[in-house]
Amino acid sequence: MNKDLPRIQPLTPERSRELAADPDRRRLLDQILHATTRDEIGAARAAQRAWLVANPDDFGMLEAGEDLAYAEEALMTPLPSGSSSEVSSVNPPTLAIELEREADGRWIAEVPGLPGVMAYGQTHDEALIRAQAIALRTLADRLERGEPVPEVSALFHAA
Repeated sequence: MNKDLPRIQPLTPERSRELAADPDRRRLLDQILHATTRDEIGAARAAQRAWLVANPDDFGMLEAGEDLAYAEEALMTPLPSGSSSEVSSVNPPTLAIELEREADGRWIAEVPGLPGVMAYGQTHDEALIRAQAIALRTLADRLERGEPVPEVSALFHAA
């Protein structure tokens, strides 16, 4: 058992409304959602843990940690190799996003072409948007690090 986190308490409707209205919680969720680099992910994870110690009944924040785990995995997973010459500039490449509703009602969106890129959402659209954002951040991070990203190379050219 993890001794760092206190025992989880049941969440009352009043407490749920209180958490939803907390501006610090909103900022932390934004920090988690926008974390793309190793440093940002590490800072967001530390802030999330501190929040959960103070608010052990915040299941939504616990779930937000899953997005961090997926972003972390996406940074560490190499892309499949491919040649940019295989891609037509007329028909830019696309990345499929698979969506599935979980038993608890949440939606999960996964981008199979980018291993580790997954996101949860309360609605179909929220999961889709989060997965698209994580996919774009993952591609941008890989471009910045000089890693090959054949899926987008045909979208740009030097003018």
